[in-house]
Amino acid sequence: MSSIQLSRQELYELVWSKPLSTICKEYPLTPVQLQKICKKMAIPLPPNGHWIKLKHGKVSPKAELPNGYEGEDTINLQTTDIDPLVKDILETPGFTLKVPNKLINPDQLILEAQHSFSEKPSPYQSSPNQGTGPHCIDIRATPKNANRALRIMNTLIGNFKARGFTIEVRNGFTYVTKRNVSQKIHLRETNKKVPTNDKWNPYRLEPTGVLAFSIDDYRNAVWQDGQTLLEDKLLKIFVRLEEKVSELNETWRKNRKYFAALEEIKRLEQEQLRLKQKEISDFKDLLDQARRWKESILIREYINALEKTENPSTDKNWFQWALQKADWYDPLINAEDVLLKEVNKNTLSFPDNNKP
Repeated sequence: MSSIQLSRQELYELVWSKPLSTICKEYPLTPVQLQKICKKMAIPLPPNGHWIKLKHGKVSPKAELPNGYEGEDTINLQTTDIDPLVKDILETPGFTLKVPNKLINPDQLILEAQHSFSEKPSPYQSSPNQGTGPHCIDIRATPKNANRALRIMNTLIGNFKARGFTIEVRNGFTYVTKRNVSQKIHLRETNKKVPTNDKWNPYRLEPTGVLAFSIDDYRNAVWQDGQTLLEDKLLKIFVRLEEKVSELNETWRKNRKYFAALEEIKRLEQEQLRLKQKEISDFKDLLDQARRWKESILIREYINALEKTENPSTDKNWFQWALQKADWYDPLINAEDVLLKEVNKNTLSFPDNNKP
């Protein structure tokens, strides 16, 4: 954990630039501790309701820093170690956390949304908020909040592009995509239900003036105006978007690794089976050749024994034929036989498609 030295003037500017709750997330302090520090250094704090008034466009004057203070003019504040992802986001060229007070250099998507807001709303819509239409980036707000919503979304679009996201409107929804991860987003002014005296429609929707940005997925992340404005939550939005991209890509990487390992196991099993089958096949062939060799010896012994009987009925040419067949059958000789060229010597049969 590191520290930063702030002058009294710098601390005064800091506490009037953002709510104490936001500042305390940057420094390991509680709001009460920060209030005590400011009191000790005679630094006035924003009154209750200051940030809400600014949010609704009302005036809330900034108190002057009193003169005549004679205490310590500097203070060392511990700072929390910045997350690597947050550091990477903040150091991205073109990335900004500041939403301008006016719509400056609007993106083409914002120009189209602005034009859609200027069109007359459908008389059939149930929500008091006007939407941007199915072919525009997804924004829904009352005319009073439309400009603010457009300014926030224009800043988001610039940051999307700076961080390598693409923005696409399809089927009436808006998606931002990075590294094959698409996330559905929208910006809405929230509504509240108000009871009516109509028995058929006991409630009507009334806009709250609160803007909310949502990422629609299985966890439905939402950021909205509260003690801090939505404009001050852009960093959290991008941390969530980037974490989802990294999370899914890491899951996909692990899945690819897992299935690659399964495929390798399957390949090795198949290779092992092939080797076993070849081993059995080679051994069967060895047995067949040993059997044929033994049987060819038996044939020759039979021929010799038959010759010794001097049986006058045995044709002399037959002995020559029999010896030729023994040589053809013997695996150590494998003499050629034109007529039996296609015969399987182990089974003494013709191929099925070549039976005589």
